[in-house]
Amino acid sequence: MALEDGYVEIDGKKYQIVTLDFETYYDKDYTLSGKMNTSEYIRDDRFHAHGVGIKVGNGKTLWYTGKNIPLALREINWSKCAMLAHNTAFDGFICSHVYAVKPAFYLDTLSMARAAHGHHMRHDLDTIAKAHGLAGKVKRDALADTKGKQQLTDKEERALGAYCVDDVEDTYKIFWKLHDYIPDKELQLIDLTLRMFCDPVLRIDIPRVQAELEREVGGKTAALLRSGASVEDLMSNEKFAELLRRAGINPPMKISPSTGKPTYAFAKSDLDFQKLLQHPNEKVRALAEARLKVKSTIGETRAVRFLEAGKNGMKLPILLNYSGTHTHRWSGGNKMNLQNLKRGGELRRSILAPEGHVIVVADSAQIEARVLAWLAGQDDVVDAFRNKRDLYSEFASLVFGYPVDRKKAATNAAGQYINKKGQVVADKKDAYFPHEMEGFVGKVCVLGLGYGMGWQKFQHTLKSGAMGMAVELTDEQCKAAVNLYRSRNYKIRQLWKIMDGIIASMLTGTPGEFGPLTYGKGYIQLPNGLFLQYYGLHGEAEVHHDDLVVHEATYLTRNGRTKIYGGLLTENVVQALARCIIADQMLEISKRYRVVTMTHDEIVVVCPKKDAERCLADMLQVMSTAPEWADGLPLAAEGGYDTSYSK
Repeated sequence: MALEDGYVEIDGKKYQIVTLDFETYYDKDYTLSGKMNTSEYIRDDRFHAHGVGIKVGNGKTLWYTGKNIPLALREINWSKCAMLAHNTAFDGFICSHVYAVKPAFYLDTLSMARAAHGHHMRHDLDTIAKAHGLAGKVKRDALADTKGKQQLTDKEERALGAYCVDDVEDTYKIFWKLHDYIPDKELQLIDLTLRMFCDPVLRIDIPRVQAELEREVGGKTAALLRSGASVEDLMSNEKFAELLRRAGINPPMKISPSTGKPTYAFAKSDLDFQKLLQHPNEKVRALAEARLKVKSTIGETRAVRFLEAGKNGMKLPILLNYSGTHTHRWSGGNKMNLQNLKRGGELRRSILAPEGHVIVVADSAQIEARVLAWLAGQDDVVDAFRNKRDLYSEFASLVFGYPVDRKKAATNAAGQYINKKGQVVADKKDAYFPHEMEGFVGKVCVLGLGYGMGWQKFQHTLKSGAMGMAVELTDEQCKAAVNLYRSRNYKIRQLWKIMDGIIASMLTGTPGEFGPLTYGKGYIQLPNGLFLQYYGLHGEAEVHHDDLVVHEATYLTRNGRTKIYGGLLTENVVQALARCIIADQMLEISKRYRVVTMTHDEIVVVCPKKDAERCLADMLQVMSTAPEWADGLPLAAEGGYDTSYSK
C-alpha cells in the first residue's frame, strides 16, 4: 500500500486511512498550554469544536463545522479504517468521548516522529513537516485569531478551515515519509498505547482518592503549623535559608552541576538536606519537613487529577508517550505520569477494574540485570538467573562477609513468624526480615553497578535512598563492594570497553555488529528495527596501552550536548533491549487480553474474574519466553490479580 491509494496494510490487515484534525475553542484560562491536561480539556463543559478537517483515503481534505461534524464522522465505516492525526491522543479522545467514534486502528505521526527522528529535536507538526521538506504551519495567524471566541465569523471560520486543511494534508504526507522507518509491530504498539487513552476502561475509587487528598492536605497543614513558617517563606530559597539561620544552623550548600557555582542544597535528594530531617533541633526538623511538604505537590496534584478523571463515573484515560525516551521506553503523559505510582500506595489502589473484571499485573523480574549478563556473556550470572538463585542475597553475603538470606523471615522457637518486637504475626509479609538491609544492598549492587557506577555514586545512591531504603556504608565498604563486583563480573566490565569501541565506530562511521545490534555513523540499530540515535556525535578515540580510549564523546539532545561513554552506552543498550522484549510481550498478550497500561517492566491487563488464573498463567508464560534474537536469555516473571491495581 502507498500514499497514492490511501490504504495501509499492517500485519496482513488492510485499513483505509482517515486523516483528521480538530480545531477547538481555547482561551487564556482554558488551554492545554496551562495546567489542564488533555482529558480534562476535552471533558470540560467549555469544550467546543469549531470544526474538523477530514481526509478519507487519498481524497480531498474537507472542512466540517457545527452539526456537520458528527454527520461527517458517522458517514465513515470506522470498523475498517485507521484514524490518523498528529497527536492522535487529542483528536482520538475527542472522537471517542464527544462523538462516540472508535476506529479499527490508531495511527499517530507524533509517536512515529519520536521513534524515527530521535530526541534531539521537537516533534510538533510544524517542525516535522519542515524536516521533510513541507511548508509547515504557513497559516498560523488564522489560529491566533480564534482565541477566546466560542463562535466565529464566516471569515474566521474559512481562515481556520484553510489552516486545518493544510495540517491534515501535511499529516498524511508525513505519515508516508515516516512509514518505512516504523516496523509493523511498532505501529501496533502505537495503536495499543493510544487505545489505553482514547478508549479507557479502568474506574476510580473516588472515596479512596478523596481520603488520600485530605491526608495530603492535612499533612501539609500540620507541617506548616509545626514550623511556624509561611508557604511563601518555605518556597523561597533565600527566605528558607534565613529561617534556618534563625534556627541556629548554616544552610547546607553544594556546587551546582549546571553553573559550577555554590548553591543551596535544598533538593529532596541532597544528602545534607536529608540530614536536616533528622536534626536534633526540633525547629530545624520542622522547617525541613514543612519545606519538603510544600515543595512536593505531586501527591496532592495527582489526587486532584484522579478526582477529575473519575467524576460522574468516567473512566480513567491512561496516556503513555510511545518512544517517550531516548531508549524508546514509554514515558508518562497527560500531566499525570502514572508510571511512577507508588506500589501499594493509595492512588494505585484506587484504580479499579470494570465491573465483573480484575486487574492482572505481571512484572518481568530483574530484566535489565538479566539482559546485561546475557549480552556481556557473563555466563555464571546467566546460569544463576536460569537456576533461580537469589543473586541479591549471594552478593550481599560476599559484601558483608556472612551468610545473607533476605527472604528469610524471623520466627520464634515454635516456628511462628514474628515482627521486630518479637510479637507473633499471621502473615509472613508482616514479619521481621533480619537481613532486609543487607539484601537491599546486594540488590543495588546487582542492579546498579553494571553500568560502571563508581564507589562515591554508589555510596550516595544508598545513602539518599534513591533505589529504596536509605543505607549508610563507609567509604571502605563501598569501595570494596564496587571492586568485588568488577572483579567477579569481568565480562560485564569488558562490555563497557566493547561499548567504548562502538562509540569510536559511531564517531568514524565504521559499521559493525555486536550480538543483536548493528551500528554505524551515529546510530545503533535494535532488533526491533528502531534506532538508538546519537545525533551530532563528537569526540576523539585513541589506543592507550592496548585499550581504546574515547575522549569526551558527546551528542546533541534538545537540552544541549550530553556525554556518552562505555558504561552509559551499556545502560542505553540494555534498557533499549529490555524495552524490545517488553514491547513484544505486550503485543503477544494483547492478542488475548486487554492491555490497559504498563510501567517500565510491568504489564497490566483486565480480564473477566473467571479468567483471572488463566490470564495470569498466560502472561507469566509469555514473559518468561526469550525472543528469537536472544537465544539463551533466561527470563522470569511474577504477578497477581485483584479488583484494584494493588499488585
